[in-house]
Amino acid sequence: MASMQELVAALRKLTNRWARLAQDYANESKAPGANVEQAAYQRGYAEGYYKAATELATVLKSELDGVARPRAVDPKGGAAAPVYIVTPMSEALRALQYANVTPRDVIQKSDNSFRAVFSKWENIMPHDRIERVRNADPRLIIITTGNTQENNDPYIDFAFKE
Repeated sequence: MASMQELVAALRKLTNRWARLAQDYANESKAPGANVEQAAYQRGYAEGYYKAATELATVLKSELDGVARPRAVDPKGGAAAPVYIVTPMSEALRALQYANVTPRDVIQKSDNSFRAVFSKWENIMPHDRIERVRNADPRLIIITTGNTQENNDPYIDFAFKE
């Protein structure tokens, strides 16, 4: 019999698989040369997988909120820095593509988070961009947003959590 941790890990893995499938189908629906019917079919699959992944992630989060989970503790007794899962750059780029945003630059930081820098001339409101990124993947969390000091371009710092 599987332990609770193994069951939760398997369900999270399934959620991640569905999110990746949603991204793949969304990308295929935008491929050049795809006919209208095929693109609509693939968008339907993308939407279905995305909804299933976000619903399962929401259920897992709400069910596990009351369960005691081990937390990282700073040896000096203070709160430890958050730990983000190691995520390849390709997966971060796929999430941004699925969100339908176009960063000018994406930088991976040493704490496994990312900074996506956008053009200030892009035709999208900052709150719309943030909401799109937030909804791109159920594991994605937004850490901070703002404007760069160098040229006042908008940025979003984000990471992936378990």
